[in-house]
Amino acid sequence: MREDGLSAALSDPVRLAAVAATKLLDTGPEPEFDSLAQVAATVTGCARAFITLVDDQRSFWKSCIEVDAASIGVRQNPVSESFCYFLVGLAGERFTVEDAAADPRTRDHPSVGPMKIGAWAGYPILGPDGEVLGSMCVIDENPRTWQPDELAVLETMARSAGNEINLRTSLTASQEALAASTELARSLQDSLLPPILRPVPGLDTAASYLPAAGGTEVVGDFYDLFRAQGVRGGAR
Repeated sequence: MREDGLSAALSDPVRLAAVAATKLLDTGPEPEFDSLAQVAATVTGCARAFITLVDDQRSFWKSCIEVDAASIGVRQNPVSESFCYFLVGLAGERFTVEDAAADPRTRDHPSVGPMKIGAWAGYPILGPDGEVLGSMCVIDENPRTWQPDELAVLETMARSAGNEINLRTSLTASQEALAASTELARSLQDSLLPPILRPVPGLDTAASYLPAAGGTEVVGDFYDLFRAQGVRGGAR
């Protein structure tokens, strides 16, 4: 446990690195995520649905259905005031509460009253190696019994959100690796380019190089001008 009484898993460096790698913290709403959250809200009949990313200090709302949070600065709350931290400590399992004010796990939670949480259900959004990045969750203002088909849809939406995030993360990593590889190749190619051609008295010189492979300036050949012994006024 942390000093604040929350799960130590919230501060796990590997998990935090995976959350940061999504590059979604402090970004605005996107239809890909809002659509998933809207489906979860519609199927469960809940007014509010969230897709969150959870670091060690806060729960950031990438999507928040029926919540007035126009600016990025208000699309979040401290992690201690979010139910999402329960999911981080459960290592991939769902967390559901049918009567938040009566359930011993949540009755003393600071957000039950202010956020009008009657019932709460959420599934973790997982990173490529199983790290808990955040949650797909819904909130009902009144206590209720969660039905199996509702939870099945919520689980599917959480998995879909995770797939979208992980695909983006993988694409970003590939693009960064390609950029690094291209820069290295450029440096190596530049090192193979010849120096300024040596002046040859009585001759105007120039050089041209056409690589065999498209997009490649140098493939390792060396060329220059030099005087050939025994060839009068010659250059090769």
